[in-house]
Amino acid sequence: MPQGISLLEVGCGTGSFMLRCSPQIAHGLGVDLNASMVDYANKQRTAHNIKNVHFECVNALHMAPSSFDIASSTLCLHELAEKDACQLLSAMLKTSKQVIIADYGYCKSLAGRCAIELDEMLSGHYRNFKLYQKKGAIPAYVKQIGARIEREYASDIEGIYIWVIQGKIS
Repeated sequence: MPQGISLLEVGCGTGSFMLRCSPQIAHGLGVDLNASMVDYANKQRTAHNIKNVHFECVNALHMAPSSFDIASSTLCLHELAEKDACQLLSAMLKTSKQVIIADYGYCKSLAGRCAIELDEMLSGHYRNFKLYQKKGAIPAYVKQIGARIEREYASDIEGIYIWVIQGKIS
């Protein structure tokens, strides 16, 4: 993460990503719809005496335009229906100059595919996950909303990719 930026994390969960970024960023906001996750993240922030990061239980669709340098989301969009994921991705692009998404892409090994599918079945996201895969994952959603992928990286975890997305969404 670049030094001194403002960061929005959508679907922040326990806040672990934002908390790890806190030494590098000027300020950050993690948002999630799950109040218990947000409470946990705020307790972790307080326990580690981190002052430049906050967590709120709010819908990312209602964030002010151009509020952040970067908006990010990790393993969140595949859980949503296609329409909702595209709407959220569009909102993230309006909120920031750049969007970084880490989510499922193509998994080469059978063992990796089975592990991811089992995880999605157990977590209750399987239907949307399968539709997400069938549609073409994040690259298809980016194309659908008229944005562009600037860079794509395979992460160290098989089947998870990182996309850097840019685009003017009106």
